[in-house]
Parts: sequence; structure tokens; C-alpha cells
Amino acid sequence: MFLLAAASTVPFPYGASITNTANQIIMYDILKIIVNVTSLALIMSPFINDYVVVQDRGRAMGLMNTGLVIGALSSVGILYTLTSKLSYNISFTLLAIL
Repeated sequence: MFLLAAASTVPFPYGASITNTANQIIMYDILKIIVNVTSLALIMSPFINDYVVVQDRGRAMGLMNTGLVIGALSSVGILYTLTSKLSYNISFTLLAIL
């Protein structure tokens, strides 16, 4: 599942080379749906109901979401710094590998 999510990020820059704008949008939408559906397991946390007491479940969800946001922001900052001088194709391929 995660490999499919990673692999579906690679074709994003190739969609920019399509000359027809409608086809670009369709390709982008299809790829975005694939990335979102395959990445859904990353943001779901079924174990919170099993391992966290009822009184602390809201706090646990808040901490989990805060961690996801901090991780996303820091990874974007790090990836941008490392790949700012590379082409889009190489940047998205490195993102998929990571």
C-alpha cells in the first residue's frame, strides 16, 4: 500500500509536460486520488481505541495530528532544502524513494 503511494508520486512532474490543460487536470486528479487512498493508512489510528483510556482519547488524537503536521512541515523543509537545485523529475523520484 505504501509502495503504491510512493510510486504514484513519481508521475506528477511528467503531467506538466502534457500540452492539453484538461488532460493535465485529469491526470493530476487521478494521481492525487491514488496518493490519498493509499496514504490513508498513515493517518488512521485504530489502536487509539484499544490502548488509550476513554478520558484521554481526544488528547491522544490531538497529539497524533500535531505530530503529523510537524512531521509534514519539517519533511517539506528538509526535502526542499535538499532538492531545490534538482529538476522536478529527480525531486519527485527522490521523494518516492524516501
